This record gives sequence, structure tokens and C-alpha cells, in this order.
Amino acid sequence: PMTGAGDRPVRRRRNRSAMKGKRSDAGQFTRVAWPRRIIARLGRVFDAVLAREAGVHPESVRSERKRRGIPAFRPIRPVRWTAARLRLLGNDTDRSIAQKLRTSPTTVGLKRRSLGIPPYDCSQRPRTSDRWTPKYLALLGTCTDAEVARRMGLTQTTVRVRRKILGVPAFKPRPRRVVWTKARVSLLDRFSNPAVARKLGISVDSVARKRRRLSKRSHSRSKTLPAGKHLAQILATHSDHALRLRFGIRKPEASRLRLRLGIPSPHREYGSFPPDIVARLGKEMDRVIASAAGTSITSVRYMRLKLGIPPLRPSSWKPAEVALLGVVPDSEAARLTGRSRVSVKAKRRQLRRKPVRAPRRGSERWTAEAVARLGKDSDKSIASHLGMHATSVAKRRRRLGIAAYQTCHRWTPADVALMRRYSNVEVAKQLGVTADAVKIQRRLRRVGPPQPRRRR
Repeated sequence: PMTGAGDRPVRRRRNRSAMKGKRSDAGQFTRVAWPRRIIARLGRVFDAVLAREAGVHPESVRSERKRRGIPAFRPIRPVRWTAARLRLLGNDTDRSIAQKLRTSPTTVGLKRRSLGIPPYDCSQRPRTSDRWTPKYLALLGTCTDAEVARRMGLTQTTVRVRRKILGVPAFKPRPRRVVWTKARVSLLDRFSNPAVARKLGISVDSVARKRRRLSKRSHSRSKTLPAGKHLAQILATHSDHALRLRFGIRKPEASRLRLRLGIPSPHREYGSFPPDIVARLGKEMDRVIASAAGTSITSVRYMRLKLGIPPLRPSSWKPAEVALLGVVPDSEAARLTGRSRVSVKAKRRQLRRKPVRAPRRGSERWTAEAVARLGKDSDKSIASHLGMHATSVAKRRRRLGIAAYQTCHRWTPADVALMRRYSNVEVAKQLGVTADAVKIQRRLRRVGPPQPRRRR
């Protein structure tokens, strides 16, 4: 057994011959004979990594490193806390300060908490609407949204939404003018529009416009698709893959042709329907039949086309159905009228009626008393009282612009004495803080782990 800095012996079977005990250079007897390759890497890598390579406990590596006066390995360069940098703490978020100092937010948070500085209150930050001065409003539409966002320190989405609210069109750089020489025009006979656009460094629309102006057919190696009865015969016997290889027709175009001519797709079985479902084909909407049969709308449509049954055309809107539009949500109106939500939405827009938003789930729980507690108590406590998730409470609080409830515990000598006697979890329960906060304070104040209690 090999004993490290802890109380319990640690058994390691690896490198037992290379890690025998001997006297060190200082004359003190150590239980471990450290190889030169391990000593050379002390402070350059993590202690746990060296411990795994040497086959010892991490405490043994840590003790040897401290005995030789070698500082611990820190992947981030230590920050030199000048007076100007200390004044930044508490005046902005830890993440923003860390980006300015080129360090991690954890380092900034540890320094701020060690000085007893409370975290930055995000509610004091100026609103985004206050940043839109006439100088920045004049930039909208004159340059890209990404450039405006970079200058203002905002996201590109925020700038785009602001520009659309003001009705400012997006910035479009002047297209590059291309001189169509004979050599460039000859490319239209040999290559497709995307290939010509890549060769000339222009957009595909520019190539397509030039092709239409010259009345040139698009370059294709496939044969011409026949028309009339031969077209129906080819669509009924050729699969989508065969149509693309032989005639250059893509799957969406082939599907539109089959639907227009009433031809089902070959080599595809859509199952059999019971007689009562077949009797409803053409008399009800395909969507309603698919929901009743427990299948897809595509299966119902192709079965109807296979039997030669025309689709049911939607009837005209009755006055009672029109009266529901704009009074109830579109989903409820679609359920009551038996139409799709797309049809209901299109008819409502045609009548220029505003939509009715469906009430959100759990909105009836937000009483005036519950809203008043936001920011004055933790989100978890409010969520437990209202019977919802803490994330829902946080979203509601941020939507109202209310800062989160934060507490800054002041550590007294009595609290430090508790850390010497109890573990992090027990101290956290007694002081009403998190175990991570106790762990950080234990590191900052260099308080060792509690001594194990002796059994009588």
C-alpha cells in the first residue's frame, strides 16, 4: 500500500517498480521515488493527469508539487487585477468583463465574490430601444444588418426586426455587371445555369434572365418528355427515379403531373380501405377521411384517384361560419366548421379581421399577487407555489423586464468556523446557500476539509 496526503492508503499496482521509496535531494524520506519525466511535468499539466500516468493518488502529486514550490497548472493566464480592472467588477456582467480581460467568467466571479461585490443588476442596463439614436437609425438600409449590429453591439436579429418595423428595405449591393461576350454566351449551350453562374461569379437569376432573353433552352442531357397519351402511359409505368434518369424530371414535378392527370404512382401500394371508408371518398374532405381511417392524406388521395373519384370542392361560407372568424381562434373555427386552418386563416385575412390568440396554458395562474412576487423571491420558490416549472417563471419574468432575485451572503467568522467543523453540504443547509458557494469560499479562505470526528 502507498499512502498519499490523505488519511486512507491508496493501492496502486501500476509502475510499482519505478515508484519505490527513497531519500529525496533535501534529505527527507519520501514514500515515492519520482521519475525525472514526472518531476519535469509538475506544474505543466494537471495533477490528476500525472497521477494517472504515475499510478498514484492525485494528493501525492499535489503534495510533491507544493514541496518543491511549483505552482499549480492553470490553462488560463492569471489576471493582473489593477485598480482600473477592479472598478469594472459589479458594473457589468461577469461574462462581459471576462471578454474584455480575455479570461473566464469563473475567474471574474471568484474575484468579485472575494471582495464582497454583489453581481450586476441587469435591470439597470439601458434598454435596446434607448440605443436607437437618429445616427444609428440612419444606417438602416444603407449597409447590411450585420454591420449595423456590429457597430451597436446588438444581434443581427434585433437589427432586422427594427428595420422591418420601420418599413426600411434591406440593403442590397449593386449587382455586378457582366459583359456577355461570345465566349460567355457559348457557355449557355454547354452548361446549366448554376454551372455558368459559378464560372462567371454571378447569380443564377442573372444567367436565367440572359438565357430567356436569347431564347435558349436550358442545357440538359435528357430526352424530351412526350405529351398526350404517351405522357400518361410513361407516368403510370415509370417510377420517380426512372423519370429523373431518362427525362430529367424531378420528383416534385412528377408528383404534380400525376395529381393533375389523376395517375397513381407505380410500384406503390397504399393499402386497402374498408367499404365504409371507400363510400366516403369524394363526399368528404381527404383530410377528414384520413383522420377517420388512421392513415395519411396521400394514401386517401391516391386511392381516390385510382378509383376515378373527383375531390370534394369546399362549399361556400355560410353566414354562421363567417361570424366565427375573428371571434374565436382559427383552430377552434376550423374544428367547428370542418375546414382546415389554412382555409380559415385565408378567409379571415380576406375579411381583414384580426386573429384571436388562444389563451396560453397556465395564464390563469398569473394573478396580480403572483406577478408582484417576481424578482422578490427565487423562480424556483414561485414555481413551486404556482405548480409550474421554474423555466416558465423565468420566461415570464424576463418578458416583463424584471431582474432575477439574487442574494449576496456576507461571510462572518462564525460561518468560517462552521466550514472547519462540517462538510460543504451541511454548511450550505445551515446558512441557506448552495454547496458550490461554500466550496468557493473554502478555496478563497484556504480552509481545509473538516477533520473526521473520532468515535468514542
